[in-house]
Amino acid sequence: MKKIVSLAGRWRNVADTLKRFPLTVILLLAVTITNSLIIMDIFDTEECLMLTISLSIGSLLSVVCQLLYEHFFSKKLYRYIFMAAALLLTFLYYLLIRNAVWDAETSVRSIVITFILSVLLIWIPSIKGRINFNQSFLAVFKAFCMALFLNGVLFIGVAFILGAVNLLLFDINSDAFLHAANIIFAFLSPVSFLLYLPVFPADRQRKHATAGDTNKGDGNTEAENISGIKADEEEKLDRLISCGKFLETLISYIIIPVAAVFTLILAIYILINITGSFWTDNLLESMLVAYSITVIFVYLLASTINNAWSRSFRAVFPKLLVIVVLFQTIASLMRISQNGITYGRYYVILFGIFSVIAGFIFSILPKEKNGLIAPVLVILSVISLLPGIGAFPLSKSNQIGRLKEALIRNNMLSDDRIIANGNIPDKDKEIIRSSFSYLNRSNYVKDISWLSEYSEHYNFSKIFGFEMYEDEVKAYKYINIGRQNSDGIDIAGYDYLAVVDIYNDSNGEVASFNKNGKSYSLDWIRNDNQQLLSLREGQTQLAYFEFDKIFARFADEEESTEKSTEDVTFVEENDKISIKLIINYFSFNAYDPTDNYNGQLYVLVKVK
Repeated sequence: MKKIVSLAGRWRNVADTLKRFPLTVILLLAVTITNSLIIMDIFDTEECLMLTISLSIGSLLSVVCQLLYEHFFSKKLYRYIFMAAALLLTFLYYLLIRNAVWDAETSVRSIVITFILSVLLIWIPSIKGRINFNQSFLAVFKAFCMALFLNGVLFIGVAFILGAVNLLLFDINSDAFLHAANIIFAFLSPVSFLLYLPVFPADRQRKHATAGDTNKGDGNTEAENISGIKADEEEKLDRLISCGKFLETLISYIIIPVAAVFTLILAIYILINITGSFWTDNLLESMLVAYSITVIFVYLLASTINNAWSRSFRAVFPKLLVIVVLFQTIASLMRISQNGITYGRYYVILFGIFSVIAGFIFSILPKEKNGLIAPVLVILSVISLLPGIGAFPLSKSNQIGRLKEALIRNNMLSDDRIIANGNIPDKDKEIIRSSFSYLNRSNYVKDISWLSEYSEHYNFSKIFGFEMYEDEVKAYKYINIGRQNSDGIDIAGYDYLAVVDIYNDSNGEVASFNKNGKSYSLDWIRNDNQQLLSLREGQTQLAYFEFDKIFARFADEEESTEKSTEDVTFVEENDKISIKLIINYFSFNAYDPTDNYNGQLYVLVKVK
């Protein structure tokens, strides 16, 4: 009987969750279906990806809207308004990114929006409520961990079952594993998180004002406590906002001591290198950011624990956080003077500002006021998305300014046109290289009128007069030459056309033909470590083509470029033979072309 009652209670919990978050469940189901379409490659993958991202953000937004309604409102009308607003904003975001290129800007903006919504999800239940921000953070953290653990175990079990069936019974399409992961992690995991997410106590002022209306309108006859939530939900909430013996031991006696030792190592490194590499070590910058995130994360968890270890951690680490982050922020600002503003460094500095503010809040105010960091984090994140002062607009204008100043300083910019000049100081070359590289990676070059020439031939050295890469890094430059497919190939006047695949280790005969009773062959041969395409009549070599000519013509190209048929055509001719070689596509390493290359060629032969 107890098992039946327990099972009924579990199903009631599922039903209550579905009633509590109906829009979220629908959107998650839509995400799962869209992911399945991507896996099956039925529709345009990029279009489906944009839809998946929009629906995922919309599902998180709908959770935030539901918590906002539960915490501050009681009339059903407001719930429907919030649901409609969530749907509308999801649709508008989809329209915004639908035709956008999926680049760093689009992806980072989506991540920042997701982060803002996650912070709101944690913060809203603690506003004027019975629980504080630390408890709300712990409840969401535990719900997330339990959902992830259970569904991770489920996926491992399903993967083993599918593997066993594939091995022992019959072949299973490899997409089955992707579909299983999609269903589990895109649908079941978020729904499990919602199952564990408690009903938080409502705003005390609003609930006090409507205390006389409790149980009216909903037909709910179950007992509710002074917080305005059911007794079983109150019990569920109390379990989630209490740390528990296992988590308390993990944080107090493992995580905090490890953090203390790491802090000591970091402090020793900073003291040793304070006058040297500390200010220029890019690796340390990411390490300090990770350290700051860890300290803040552990501090919020430790704020729910009351023992000697946690009290010592809360007393000391916020002060250390301020000191470490100040050093890191100063170092990042110094790097800006050297390399300009990038969106990555923008967020590093923004997080540094937040960490300093958080450190002061943790050091000065009681732990119950830790929730003040949430609006600070939301405001700074929103600022990073604003036009003009946001991460991408600001970095774009800064890098354009650096590039333009370097060009003007060396008389390389006149009448909105760049004048190539390789005889400029190395420092200015590095500024031009780094700023141009950032603008090109971020797809901004096409928007700059005096850089429009680059979109025509993608030749950096032709525009600026010097190489994009120095010799020591040239080995990483792999050049890809492609022929414009819209161009036709004129074969008039030639006797034979061969389509030839070429590799750096190609050898032997590749094609043959007959004319006037004579046999001719095309062969790959090697001569003094150089590959040749040779045309022979019997054993007599009539003509040959040296591949060094291809490397010499395209050695200064950018990594990927498309050429007209005329630009990729080579001709070898004598009094007996005429050979025309046209590149369809060809790739080689710029540092050592003969080491690794491949491609496809059209070879036209005329016997005179």
